[in-house]
Amino acid sequence: MPFTLSGGEIVLIALAVFFLGFAASAIKIVPQSEEYIVEQFGKYVGTLKAGLHFVLPIVNHVAHKVSVLERQLEPQQISVITKDNVTVQVDGIVFIQVMDAAAAAYRVDNLNYAISQLCMTNLRTVVGSMELDEVLSQRDQINTRLLTTIDHATNPWGVKATRIEIKDLTPPP
Repeated sequence: MPFTLSGGEIVLIALAVFFLGFAASAIKIVPQSEEYIVEQFGKYVGTLKAGLHFVLPIVNHVAHKVSVLERQLEPQQISVITKDNVTVQVDGIVFIQVMDAAAAAYRVDNLNYAISQLCMTNLRTVVGSMELDEVLSQRDQINTRLLTTIDHATNPWGVKATRIEIKDLTPPP
């Protein structure tokens, strides 16, 4: 005898599948290394930290997934003219960590690019205010000045600059 379903049974199975899918979409598991930004009809309503969370499907949705791990950015190598008119090629690296996921998601459009550009302009300013001998011998002071400036500038974006290092300084031949 073949297995057959009546119209009512098909409707019940369809409803059960729909409600199971609805319930599954309400459960959000946030990994330890991320925070999720939740919006309700396009408006920010909260940040989900690591763990198990329930959100109301259709009404609330995860708009951004923000990594809170410390990460490195490598701004482009730039040419800088020092105080004594010598052109130096400078290459650096910056380590950042998102401290406020909502600020990082909503206060700046492209976080990595913005911080990279900020590092390059400040590197140009700091190195440009020094003579070549100072630049070559005072890397630690340059790193400290840059870290203070970048950390202060990225604070409204919810980001902490943890370290800045000059990778390479190439004086002219």
